[in-house]
Parts: sequence; structure tokens; C-alpha cells
Amino acid sequence: RAAEIGKCDVVYVLGGYMHRKTGPDGEPQWNEAADRMMMGLRLVKSGQAETLAVEQGAGWAEGVLGAGKVVRLRRMKNTAEEMAELRRLMAEKGWKRVALVTSAFHMTRAMMLAEQEGIRPVPVPTDYEAGVEEGRMDDFVPKGEGLEKTERALREWIGMGYYGLRGLGDSQAGGGARVEQETAWRREGRGGNGWNRRQTIAVQCHTSGWIQMI
Repeated sequence: RAAEIGKCDVVYVLGGYMHRKTGPDGEPQWNEAADRMMMGLRLVKSGQAETLAVEQGAGWAEGVLGAGKVVRLRRMKNTAEEMAELRRLMAEKGWKRVALVTSAFHMTRAMMLAEQEGIRPVPVPTDYEAGVEEGRMDDFVPKGEGLEKTERALREWIGMGYYGLRGLGDSQAGGGARVEQETAWRREGRGGNGWNRRQTIAVQCHTSGWIQMI
């Protein structure tokens, strides 16, 4: 089921949902973040956006939606590049309202980088990895899965720290427009990164939950 986000010009899906290596048939293989692509497809098929912008699996998406519904993104190395490219495309194509789809644990950093680019997409988190479930005895047994999720959480925290410091340096170099933008967002009850408080707390809860799973 697609999230209810209202009408958008495009759904911009962040990469990272396919393995780098291909399978025996030469085709790329989906990984655990494939919900990102699925959410993007659902938003377009539900009529909440006209276009899907993706880097990975664009050919497959065209087979589902039709070639005219898919924008093929260039290959990018990281989230910072993806946000810079989104800003460029918004100016080039005249996109005004963009739905940003990524995993819930990654959304806080993605929105922070969007803010640094001076853009404010509509956050659509998916691929939730923490939630409420009935506890079991083997939850207390150390597992490799817990280490993997902790590594992912640490990577996000390190990334937010690095890009946060970079953004601070940029703003000190001259950023009156950014201050005005943040002030306007706060008048709307939003944080500086465009999230409302409830969304921010939800993602933080997911992140803190991983450490408890070690």
C-alpha cells in the first residue's frame, strides 16, 4: 500500500537497493533495501506522482510503469551526490514537489543533505528495520544480524556528524538564505531538515533500537 503524500511531480528513489554484483544470469540482484523501489513504484501507480526517478533497476521499472514514466539517473557514489543531482534536476525540469524515498534509518541523513542543498523534498521512509514484536528467548543470544545493524547505525551517525560539520562550515562562510529558509520551516512546525518532529523521533527510535539488538 502506498503512503498518502498528496500529488508530487516525481518520486526520487535513493540507490543502495541492489547488490553490486550480478547473478549467474548477468542481471542485478535486489538486496534487503528493495522496499525503496517497491515504494516508489506504488506511489506512481497510485497516481500520487507522474514520474519515477531511479538509478538502479531503471529498465525493470520501465517494464512495470512504461518508459515514459521513468527518469534514468546517472550513477552516483553517495547520498551527497544524489542530493546535489536532485537539486540540479529540480531546476532543470521544473520539479516543485518531490517525494524522497529511502530506508527509514537513512532518512534523517538524507534530509539533512537535502537541506544543505537548499531543497525540501517530501520524506517517504520505508524499509523499517525496528518495530514492536513479541519477544523470544533467542533474542538474548548474540547474532551476526545485530552487529550488521549496529554497523549500519554507526555509519549513519558518522555520516551525519561529517556532513553536519561540513554544512556548519558552509553556513558560516555565508548562508543568510539558509537561515531564512530554516526560520520559515520552523514557523510551519518543522525542524531545520524539513521533518516534522514526529517523523524525526520515529527514525531516531529505529536507530536507537539497533544498539539494543546486539
